[in-house]
Amino acid sequence: MSSNHTQTNNDDVAILDVTSDNNDDQSPLLSDNTQQNNSILLTPNGDTILVPSISRYRLTNILRIILFIEFLTLLTIWLVGSNTHSLIDDIIHYQFTTSIFDIVCVSLCKLILLIILLTELETSVIVRLYTPNSPRSFIFIRYVYTIILIILSSCSLAFSIIKLIFILYKLNLNKLYLSSIYLFLIFSSIEFIGTLLMVPYLTRIKLLGQQLSNSKTKKVDLKRLLSLAKSERLLLSIAVCFLLVSSATQVIQPYFFGQIIDDALKSDTMRLVNMNVLILFGINCVGAIGSSFRSWLFELAGQRIVYRLRQNIFVSIIKQEIGFFDNTRTGELTNRLSNDTQVLQNAVTINISMLVRFLLQIIGSLAVMFYLEVTLTLVLMGVVPVIILISRQYGSIVQKLRKKFQDELAAAGSTAEESISNIRTVRIFGAERKTSNHYLDNLLKSYAVGKKLAWNSGVFMGVVSLLVAGGISIVLW
Repeated sequence: MSSNHTQTNNDDVAILDVTSDNNDDQSPLLSDNTQQNNSILLTPNGDTILVPSISRYRLTNILRIILFIEFLTLLTIWLVGSNTHSLIDDIIHYQFTTSIFDIVCVSLCKLILLIILLTELETSVIVRLYTPNSPRSFIFIRYVYTIILIILSSCSLAFSIIKLIFILYKLNLNKLYLSSIYLFLIFSSIEFIGTLLMVPYLTRIKLLGQQLSNSKTKKVDLKRLLSLAKSERLLLSIAVCFLLVSSATQVIQPYFFGQIIDDALKSDTMRLVNMNVLILFGINCVGAIGSSFRSWLFELAGQRIVYRLRQNIFVSIIKQEIGFFDNTRTGELTNRLSNDTQVLQNAVTINISMLVRFLLQIIGSLAVMFYLEVTLTLVLMGVVPVIILISRQYGSIVQKLRKKFQDELAAAGSTAEESISNIRTVRIFGAERKTSNHYLDNLLKSYAVGKKLAWNSGVFMGVVSLLVAGGISIVLW
């Protein structure tokens, strides 16, 4: 898109000139037929503005569809699951533990309120984007709408969990009614996560102009990152197989621990206990072998990847023109060549290994927990949305701090490299103290960022541990 854009001082909003000739650099938030179909929006002041059509497959539309499907499904179950007399009795003689009329009403209210809020929120952000002189009250409205959306969706999720806990203790409950409670809980969880994702979604709309202006800049996404490991796919595939083995053994270990305790309490002899102990020992041995090979293969793949990466980076640096070296400090290049490649090695191998391992353990543990006790598992899962929200915020903070930390470390390395390589010049001018102070200042900056990283890590782990302990305490209570 050959559109011009400017930057205003109000709320850092990018203003986009929609009089474009082509749509080569079109934003993913815009539809493919931007030029043919433009939308007309009416501002609160009565002004008409022309904006490009936004893609139909966006978050707000997905949430609207989910809300509609939820209400339609629950209403159908409620109407089909009972005769006319039961429906009337369900309303007149309403009881919280035996009726699903309340969740149908909650679903209807949620459908109306959330659709209105989603529409108003998206419209206000788009109007603010394309009309730089619009009132600053739009900023306040955006925050208020977002907070209300999150509150409504979280209340709906909490209501569904409480409803399910109370209803599961009722005997001879209609299975169709029980399935409607499960569906309401699933839909409420999806909607809660969707409302949390509204914050980054609105940020993408707000920064539409910047996205277009930076469209020619290469972005480091997960696909591009994984392409570095393409040459080691055979080695990584074998490592993943051992990862599956070690994860499976860790998931089933608690089951055999429980069996050993049950047999020790119920059985008069130790034969069954000893047999289960031997089985558990064999599982641990298999898990140990799997963990050993998993760690070795992932580390080996990482070393081979970083070896080729450093070689390619060095060859690329050497081929640069002389002007590049005039504008770039030598220490920064050497730091990028050593430290940053090590970070990439961890990202491509170790971090992905941990992600897959923890994901498999979560899925396996949830499967076992649901098999053993549905109610207590759902109670324990009540803290999951809160942990997801905290983890997302923590990840955003750590990402910025890590980048800043690497930049400050590169600056310190550059100062040290230049000072040592030009030590004769430093001695001639007697600049040892000045150079030392300069290096110390760079180290202090990186140390300050490191302290922030340590503090955020400690707070995050403490909060997550507290939430998990609270969930376990509720289950035991």
